[in-house]
Amino acid sequence: MPETVHKNRGEPVDHPEGGWGWVVVGATFVSAGLTYGSSIAYPLFFLPLMQEFDIGLGEVTWLTGSYEFGKAIGYLSTPALIAKFGHRGAAMIISFLSGLSISVSSLGPIPIVVYLLAGAIPGMCMGVFGTIFYVVVMRYFSKKRLLAIGLTQTGSALGTLALSPLLQYFIDLYGWRGGMLLLGGLTLNCAVASSLYRPIHLKTDKEQTEEPVCRTLFSSAKTILVIPKFWLVVIISIAVFSGWRAYLRFLIPYAQYLEIDPMTSSFILSIYSIVSMFSRVAFGALGDRKGINIVWLLIATELLTALISGSVWFVDDYAGLLGNSIAHSVTTGTIHTMYVSVICDAVGENNFTWGMTLVGFIYSVLGSWTIPLIGMLVDATGELRLAFIASSSLMTVAAALHTPLIQLKHRLEETKKVNKGVPNQLR
Repeated sequence: MPETVHKNRGEPVDHPEGGWGWVVVGATFVSAGLTYGSSIAYPLFFLPLMQEFDIGLGEVTWLTGSYEFGKAIGYLSTPALIAKFGHRGAAMIISFLSGLSISVSSLGPIPIVVYLLAGAIPGMCMGVFGTIFYVVVMRYFSKKRLLAIGLTQTGSALGTLALSPLLQYFIDLYGWRGGMLLLGGLTLNCAVASSLYRPIHLKTDKEQTEEPVCRTLFSSAKTILVIPKFWLVVIISIAVFSGWRAYLRFLIPYAQYLEIDPMTSSFILSIYSIVSMFSRVAFGALGDRKGINIVWLLIATELLTALISGSVWFVDDYAGLLGNSIAHSVTTGTIHTMYVSVICDAVGENNFTWGMTLVGFIYSVLGSWTIPLIGMLVDATGELRLAFIASSSLMTVAAALHTPLIQLKHRLEETKKVNKGVPNQLR
Protein backbone atom coordinates (compact mmCIF):
# COMPACT_ATOMS: atom_id res chain seq x y z
CA MET A 1 0.00 0.00 0.00
CA PRO A 2 1.53 3.35 -1.01
CA GLU A 3 2.58 5.77 1.70
CA THR A 4 0.15 8.63 2.10
CA VAL A 5 0.19 12.18 3.38
CA HIS A 6 -1.64 12.41 6.69
CA LYS A 7 -4.30 15.08 7.00
CA ASN A 8 -3.74 17.95 9.42
CA ARG A 9 -5.51 17.62 12.77
CA GLY A 10 -7.08 20.37 14.88
CA GLU A 11 -8.77 23.59 13.96
CA PRO A 12 -6.77 25.80 11.58
CA VAL A 13 -5.55 29.13 12.96
CA ASP A 14 -4.00 32.37 11.69
CA HIS A 15 -0.30 33.12 12.16
CA PRO A 16 -0.03 33.58 15.97
CA GLU A 17 2.48 36.47 15.62
CA GLY A 18 4.04 35.45 18.93
CA GLY A 19 3.17 33.18 21.83
CA TRP A 20 4.89 29.81 21.39
CA GLY A 21 6.39 31.28 18.23
CA TRP A 22 9.00 33.06 20.34
CA VAL A 23 9.96 29.72 21.91
CA VAL A 24 10.38 28.34 18.39
CA VAL A 25 12.56 31.35 17.52
CA GLY A 26 14.68 30.64 20.60
CA ALA A 27 15.02 26.94 19.74
CA THR A 28 15.96 27.77 16.17
CA PHE A 29 18.43 30.36 17.48
CA VAL A 30 20.26 27.60 19.38
CA SER A 31 20.21 25.13 16.49
CA ALA A 32 21.43 27.74 14.02
CA GLY A 33 24.30 28.62 16.33
CA LEU A 34 25.48 25.04 16.59
CA THR A 35 25.16 24.28 12.87
CA TYR A 36 25.72 27.44 10.83
CA GLY A 37 28.22 28.69 13.40
CA SER A 38 30.38 25.60 13.24
CA SER A 39 30.34 25.51 9.42
CA ILE A 40 31.57 29.12 9.26
CA ALA A 41 34.36 28.23 11.70
CA TYR A 42 35.50 25.22 9.60
CA PRO A 43 38.47 27.14 8.08
CA LEU A 44 40.12 26.84 11.51
CA PHE A 45 40.70 23.18 10.62
CA PHE A 46 42.40 23.99 7.31
CA LEU A 47 45.95 24.50 8.60
CA PRO A 48 46.04 21.42 10.88
CA LEU A 49 44.66 19.23 8.09
CA MET A 50 47.19 20.63 5.59
CA GLN A 51 50.02 19.88 8.01
CA GLU A 52 48.93 16.34 8.90
CA PHE A 53 48.04 15.15 5.40
CA ASP A 54 50.60 17.30 3.51
CA ILE A 55 48.03 18.86 1.15
CA GLY A 56 47.54 22.33 -0.33
CA LEU A 57 44.90 24.98 0.27
CA GLY A 58 43.04 24.07 -2.92
CA GLU A 59 42.60 20.48 -1.73
CA VAL A 60 41.74 21.17 1.89
CA THR A 61 38.93 23.52 0.86
CA TRP A 62 37.06 20.40 -0.26
CA LEU A 63 36.09 20.11 3.41
CA THR A 64 33.74 23.03 2.83
CA GLY A 65 33.10 22.07 -0.80
CA SER A 66 31.84 18.62 0.22
CA TYR A 67 29.79 20.30 2.95
CA GLU A 68 28.01 22.41 0.33
CA PHE A 69 27.47 19.41 -1.95
CA GLY A 70 25.98 17.51 0.97
CA LYS A 71 23.59 20.38 1.54
CA ALA A 72 22.24 19.85 -1.97
CA ILE A 73 21.17 16.32 -1.07
CA GLY A 74 19.71 17.55 2.20
CA TYR A 75 17.69 20.30 0.56
CA LEU A 76 16.23 17.90 -1.98
CA SER A 77 15.18 15.37 0.64
CA THR A 78 13.65 17.91 3.04
CA PRO A 79 10.03 17.92 1.77
CA ALA A 80 9.84 14.11 1.95
CA LEU A 81 11.33 14.08 5.47
CA ILE A 82 8.89 16.74 6.64
CA ALA A 83 5.96 14.90 5.06
CA LYS A 84 6.98 11.67 6.79
CA PHE A 85 8.18 12.86 10.21
CA GLY A 86 7.01 16.47 10.52
CA HIS A 87 9.27 19.47 11.18
CA ARG A 88 10.10 18.39 14.72
CA GLY A 89 10.78 14.72 13.98
CA ALA A 90 12.92 15.46 10.92
CA ALA A 91 15.00 18.03 12.80
CA MET A 92 15.65 15.68 15.73
CA ILE A 93 16.69 12.76 13.48
CA ILE A 94 19.03 14.99 11.48
CA SER A 95 20.59 16.36 14.70
CA PHE A 96 21.63 12.90 15.85
CA LEU A 97 23.02 11.98 12.43
CA SER A 98 25.05 15.19 12.11
CA GLY A 99 26.56 15.02 15.60
CA LEU A 100 27.48 11.36 15.25
CA SER A 101 29.09 11.85 11.82
CA ILE A 102 31.23 14.80 12.93
CA SER A 103 32.40 12.85 15.99
CA VAL A 104 33.37 9.79 13.94
CA SER A 105 35.28 12.00 11.45
CA SER A 106 37.90 12.48 14.17
CA LEU A 107 39.06 8.94 13.33
CA GLY A 108 39.50 9.69 9.60
CA PRO A 109 42.78 8.15 8.30
CA ILE A 110 42.78 10.04 4.96
CA PRO A 111 41.39 13.42 3.82
CA ILE A 112 38.51 11.99 1.75
CA VAL A 113 37.07 10.24 4.82
CA VAL A 114 37.20 13.50 6.76
CA TYR A 115 35.52 15.34 3.86
CA LEU A 116 32.72 12.76 3.85
CA LEU A 117 32.11 12.49 7.60
CA ALA A 118 32.78 16.10 8.62
CA GLY A 119 31.70 17.69 5.35
CA ALA A 120 29.19 15.88 3.14
CA ILE A 121 27.02 14.19 5.80
CA PRO A 122 26.78 17.19 8.17
CA GLY A 123 26.19 19.31 5.06
CA MET A 124 23.27 17.09 4.11
CA CYS A 125 21.86 17.55 7.62
CA MET A 126 22.39 21.31 7.33
CA GLY A 127 20.42 21.32 4.07
CA VAL A 128 17.43 19.90 5.94
CA PHE A 129 17.95 22.28 8.86
CA GLY A 130 18.42 25.24 6.53
CA THR A 131 14.86 24.79 5.24
CA ILE A 132 13.20 23.80 8.51
CA PHE A 133 14.62 26.84 10.32
CA TYR A 134 12.84 29.26 8.02
CA VAL A 135 9.66 27.26 7.46
CA VAL A 136 8.95 26.71 11.16
CA VAL A 137 9.47 30.38 12.05
CA MET A 138 7.40 31.61 9.10
CA ARG A 139 4.48 29.43 10.20
CA TYR A 140 4.26 31.41 13.45
CA PHE A 141 4.81 34.90 12.03
CA SER A 142 3.52 37.01 9.14
CA LYS A 143 3.67 40.71 10.06
CA LYS A 144 6.83 40.29 12.16
CA ARG A 145 8.33 37.65 9.89
CA LEU A 146 11.62 39.28 8.92
CA LEU A 147 12.26 40.43 12.49
CA ALA A 148 11.72 36.87 13.75
CA ILE A 149 14.03 35.49 11.05
CA GLY A 150 16.61 38.15 11.87
CA LEU A 151 16.53 37.10 15.54
CA THR A 152 16.83 33.47 14.49
CA GLN A 153 19.82 34.22 12.29
CA THR A 154 21.65 35.94 15.14
CA GLY A 155 22.03 32.40 16.43
CA SER A 156 24.44 31.57 13.62
CA ALA A 157 26.36 34.76 14.36
CA LEU A 158 26.50 34.01 18.09
CA GLY A 159 27.51 30.43 17.29
CA THR A 160 30.45 31.67 15.24
CA LEU A 161 31.32 34.15 18.00
CA ALA A 162 31.48 31.40 20.61
CA LEU A 163 32.71 28.49 18.51
CA SER A 164 35.60 30.20 16.72
CA PRO A 165 37.82 30.74 19.78
CA LEU A 166 36.42 27.60 21.45
CA LEU A 167 37.29 25.36 18.48
CA GLN A 168 40.71 26.98 18.16
CA TYR A 169 41.26 26.26 21.87
CA PHE A 170 40.19 22.64 21.35
CA ILE A 171 42.52 22.32 18.34
CA ASP A 172 45.46 23.81 20.27
CA LEU A 173 44.77 21.52 23.23
CA TYR A 174 43.65 18.26 21.60
CA GLY A 175 44.54 18.63 17.92
CA TRP A 176 42.05 18.77 15.06
CA ARG A 177 40.79 15.26 15.87
CA GLY A 178 39.85 16.23 19.40
CA GLY A 179 38.25 19.41 18.05
CA MET A 180 36.05 17.42 15.66
CA LEU A 181 35.03 14.99 18.41
CA LEU A 182 33.96 17.79 20.75
CA LEU A 183 32.20 19.67 17.93
CA GLY A 184 30.16 16.54 17.19
CA GLY A 185 29.11 16.36 20.83
CA LEU A 186 27.99 20.00 20.77
CA THR A 187 25.95 19.40 17.62
CA LEU A 188 23.89 16.70 19.35
CA ASN A 189 22.31 19.45 21.47
CA CYS A 190 20.32 20.51 18.39
CA ALA A 191 18.05 17.50 19.00
CA VAL A 192 16.97 19.00 22.33
CA ALA A 193 16.23 22.39 20.76
CA SER A 194 14.34 20.77 17.87
CA SER A 195 11.96 19.05 20.28
CA LEU A 196 10.35 22.47 20.85
CA TYR A 197 9.07 22.75 17.24
CA ARG A 198 5.39 22.34 18.12
CA PRO A 199 3.24 21.55 15.04
CA ILE A 200 0.69 24.17 13.99
CA HIS A 201 -2.20 23.98 11.48
CA LEU A 202 -2.68 27.25 9.56
CA LYS A 203 -5.70 28.45 7.62
CA THR A 204 -3.41 29.13 4.65
CA ASP A 205 -2.25 25.51 4.48
CA LYS A 206 -3.20 23.60 1.37
CA GLU A 207 -5.88 20.97 1.84
CA GLN A 208 -3.98 17.71 1.97
CA THR A 209 -5.19 14.59 0.23
CA GLU A 210 -4.61 10.88 0.52
CA GLU A 211 -2.44 10.84 -2.61
CA PRO A 212 0.96 9.14 -2.38
CA VAL A 213 3.70 11.35 -0.94
CA CYS A 214 5.94 11.08 -4.01
CA ARG A 215 3.13 12.19 -6.34
CA THR A 216 2.18 15.14 -4.12
CA LEU A 217 5.78 16.32 -3.76
CA PHE A 218 6.49 15.97 -7.49
CA SER A 219 3.38 18.02 -8.32
CA SER A 220 4.49 20.84 -5.96
CA ALA A 221 8.01 20.90 -7.41
CA LYS A 222 6.74 20.94 -10.98
CA THR A 223 4.59 24.00 -10.21
CA ILE A 224 7.62 25.98 -9.05
CA LEU A 225 10.02 24.93 -11.80
CA VAL A 226 7.92 26.62 -14.50
CA ILE A 227 8.04 30.05 -12.78
CA PRO A 228 10.60 32.30 -14.60
CA LYS A 229 11.03 34.54 -11.55
CA PHE A 230 12.07 31.51 -9.50
CA TRP A 231 14.99 30.77 -11.83
CA LEU A 232 16.14 34.38 -11.68
CA VAL A 233 16.16 34.19 -7.87
CA VAL A 234 18.14 30.94 -8.09
CA ILE A 235 20.86 32.55 -10.23
CA ILE A 236 21.06 35.57 -7.91
CA SER A 237 21.29 33.31 -4.85
CA ILE A 238 24.16 31.34 -6.37
CA ALA A 239 26.13 34.53 -7.00
CA VAL A 240 25.43 36.30 -3.70
CA PHE A 241 25.95 33.37 -1.32
CA SER A 242 29.02 32.13 -3.19
CA GLY A 243 30.48 35.63 -2.87
CA TRP A 244 29.69 35.77 0.85
CA ARG A 245 31.12 32.32 1.58
CA ALA A 246 34.25 32.97 -0.48
CA TYR A 247 35.04 35.97 1.73
CA LEU A 248 34.52 34.04 4.98
CA ARG A 249 36.29 30.85 3.90
CA PHE A 250 39.52 32.70 3.04
CA LEU A 251 39.43 35.27 5.85
CA ILE A 252 41.28 33.07 8.36
CA PRO A 253 43.84 31.74 5.81
CA TYR A 254 44.59 35.35 4.83
CA ALA A 255 45.02 36.34 8.49
CA GLN A 256 47.51 33.49 8.89
CA TYR A 257 49.19 34.59 5.64
CA LEU A 258 49.72 37.97 7.35
CA GLU A 259 51.44 35.99 10.17
CA ILE A 260 48.68 36.65 12.69
CA ASP A 261 48.65 33.84 15.27
CA PRO A 262 45.75 31.32 15.06
CA MET A 263 43.94 32.34 18.28
CA THR A 264 44.05 36.04 17.38
CA SER A 265 42.84 35.15 13.87
CA SER A 266 39.85 33.30 15.32
CA PHE A 267 38.77 36.47 17.13
CA ILE A 268 38.26 38.13 13.74
CA LEU A 269 35.38 35.71 13.13
CA SER A 270 34.09 36.33 16.65
CA ILE A 271 33.96 40.10 16.19
CA TYR A 272 32.49 39.59 12.72
CA SER A 273 29.73 37.60 14.38
CA ILE A 274 29.01 40.19 17.08
CA VAL A 275 28.43 42.85 14.44
CA SER A 276 26.45 40.41 12.29
CA MET A 277 24.02 39.75 15.17
CA PHE A 278 23.02 43.40 15.31
CA SER A 279 22.97 43.95 11.55
CA ARG A 280 20.68 40.96 10.92
CA VAL A 281 18.15 42.06 13.55
CA ALA A 282 18.29 45.67 12.34
CA PHE A 283 17.74 44.75 8.69
CA GLY A 284 15.03 42.28 9.69
CA ALA A 285 13.12 45.01 11.53
CA LEU A 286 13.71 47.42 8.63
CA GLY A 287 12.42 44.91 6.08
CA ASP A 288 9.10 44.57 7.96
CA ARG A 289 8.39 48.30 7.67
CA LYS A 290 5.96 49.50 5.03
CA GLY A 291 7.40 51.40 2.08
CA ILE A 292 10.77 49.62 2.18
CA ASN A 293 11.82 48.32 -1.23
CA ILE A 294 13.72 45.16 -0.33
CA VAL A 295 15.20 44.65 -3.80
CA TRP A 296 16.74 48.15 -3.95
CA LEU A 297 18.12 47.68 -0.44
CA LEU A 298 19.71 44.38 -1.49
CA ILE A 299 21.29 46.00 -4.55
CA ALA A 300 22.82 48.81 -2.46
CA THR A 301 24.23 46.51 0.23
CA GLU A 302 25.58 44.00 -2.28
CA LEU A 303 27.46 46.69 -4.18
CA LEU A 304 28.92 47.97 -0.90
CA THR A 305 29.87 44.42 0.03
CA ALA A 306 31.62 43.99 -3.32
CA LEU A 307 33.64 47.15 -2.68
CA ILE A 308 34.59 46.00 0.81
CA SER A 309 35.64 42.53 -0.39
CA GLY A 310 37.78 43.94 -3.17
CA SER A 311 39.51 46.39 -0.84
CA VAL A 312 41.13 43.47 1.05
CA TRP A 313 43.76 43.69 -1.72
CA PHE A 314 45.15 46.78 0.09
CA VAL A 315 44.94 45.33 3.64
CA ASP A 316 48.24 44.17 5.11
CA ASP A 317 47.79 44.21 8.90
CA TYR A 318 45.49 42.94 11.65
CA ALA A 319 43.73 46.24 12.29
CA GLY A 320 42.90 46.72 8.63
CA LEU A 321 41.59 43.17 8.24
CA LEU A 322 39.48 43.49 11.38
CA GLY A 323 37.98 46.78 10.18
CA ASN A 324 37.27 45.31 6.76
CA SER A 325 35.53 42.27 8.26
CA ILE A 326 33.36 44.48 10.49
CA ALA A 327 32.21 46.53 7.49
CA HIS A 328 31.54 43.32 5.54
CA SER A 329 29.46 41.96 8.43
CA VAL A 330 27.27 45.07 8.49
CA THR A 331 26.46 45.12 4.78
CA THR A 332 25.74 41.38 4.50
CA GLY A 333 23.03 41.56 7.18
CA THR A 334 20.42 41.92 4.42
CA ILE A 335 21.16 38.66 2.62
CA HIS A 336 20.51 36.57 5.74
CA THR A 337 17.09 38.06 6.42
CA MET A 338 15.64 39.43 3.20
CA TYR A 339 16.29 36.64 0.69
CA VAL A 340 13.64 34.63 2.49
CA SER A 341 11.11 37.28 1.48
CA VAL A 342 12.43 37.35 -2.11
CA ILE A 343 12.06 33.56 -2.46
CA CYS A 344 8.61 33.59 -0.84
CA ASP A 345 7.50 36.36 -3.20
CA ALA A 346 8.74 34.40 -6.22
CA VAL A 347 6.95 31.09 -5.44
CA GLY A 348 4.14 32.01 -3.04
CA GLU A 349 3.78 31.18 0.65
CA ASN A 350 2.12 27.80 0.12
CA ASN A 351 5.06 26.69 -2.03
CA PHE A 352 7.74 28.18 0.23
CA THR A 353 9.08 24.86 1.54
CA TRP A 354 9.73 23.59 -1.99
CA GLY A 355 10.96 27.03 -3.05
CA MET A 356 13.63 27.04 -0.33
CA THR A 357 14.40 23.40 -1.07
CA LEU A 358 15.01 23.90 -4.79
CA VAL A 359 16.95 27.15 -4.39
CA GLY A 360 19.15 25.48 -1.78
CA PHE A 361 19.62 22.34 -3.85
CA ILE A 362 20.62 24.11 -7.07
CA TYR A 363 22.88 26.54 -5.23
CA SER A 364 24.59 23.80 -3.23
CA VAL A 365 25.28 21.66 -6.31
CA LEU A 366 26.88 24.56 -8.17
CA GLY A 367 28.16 26.45 -5.12
CA SER A 368 30.02 23.38 -3.82
CA TRP A 369 32.58 23.97 -6.58
CA THR A 370 33.07 27.68 -5.93
CA ILE A 371 35.40 27.58 -2.93
CA PRO A 372 37.62 24.71 -4.21
CA LEU A 373 37.95 26.43 -7.60
CA ILE A 374 38.99 29.67 -5.94
CA GLY A 375 41.36 27.67 -3.75
CA MET A 376 42.96 26.12 -6.85
CA LEU A 377 43.29 29.61 -8.37
CA VAL A 378 45.12 30.73 -5.23
CA ASP A 379 47.42 27.68 -5.35
CA ALA A 380 48.17 28.23 -9.03
CA THR A 381 48.97 31.95 -8.71
CA GLY A 382 50.28 32.08 -5.15
CA GLU A 383 48.14 35.18 -4.59
CA LEU A 384 45.66 34.68 -1.75
CA ARG A 385 44.09 38.10 -2.26
CA LEU A 386 42.57 36.91 -5.55
CA ALA A 387 40.00 35.01 -3.44
CA PHE A 388 38.58 38.33 -2.29
CA ILE A 389 38.55 39.71 -5.83
CA ALA A 390 36.48 36.66 -6.81
CA SER A 391 34.13 37.36 -3.87
CA SER A 392 33.78 40.98 -4.98
CA SER A 393 33.02 39.96 -8.57
CA LEU A 394 30.30 37.53 -7.51
CA MET A 395 28.61 40.16 -5.34
CA THR A 396 28.68 42.66 -8.21
CA VAL A 397 27.07 40.13 -10.55
CA ALA A 398 24.35 39.45 -7.95
CA ALA A 399 23.55 43.16 -7.61
CA ALA A 400 23.30 43.57 -11.39
CA LEU A 401 20.96 40.58 -11.72
CA HIS A 402 18.41 42.22 -9.42
CA THR A 403 17.45 44.66 -12.19
CA PRO A 404 15.02 42.20 -13.90
CA LEU A 405 13.33 41.64 -10.51
CA ILE A 406 12.57 45.35 -10.29
CA GLN A 407 11.22 45.37 -13.84
CA LEU A 408 8.99 42.36 -13.12
CA LYS A 409 7.66 44.03 -9.99
CA HIS A 410 6.82 47.25 -11.86
CA ARG A 411 5.11 45.25 -14.61
CA LEU A 412 3.00 43.39 -12.02
CA GLU A 413 2.01 46.64 -10.30
CA GLU A 414 0.97 48.18 -13.62
CA THR A 415 -1.12 45.10 -14.42
CA LYS A 416 -2.87 45.35 -11.06
CA LYS A 417 -3.67 49.02 -11.66
CA VAL A 418 -5.13 48.26 -15.07
CA ASN A 419 -7.22 45.36 -13.74
CA LYS A 420 -8.44 47.47 -10.83
CA GLY A 421 -10.13 49.91 -13.21
CA VAL A 422 -11.76 47.20 -15.39
CA PRO A 423 -15.20 45.82 -14.40
CA ASN A 424 -15.16 42.14 -13.34
CA GLN A 425 -17.36 41.05 -16.24
CA LEU A 426 -14.85 42.47 -18.76
CA ARG A 427 -11.74 40.82 -17.29
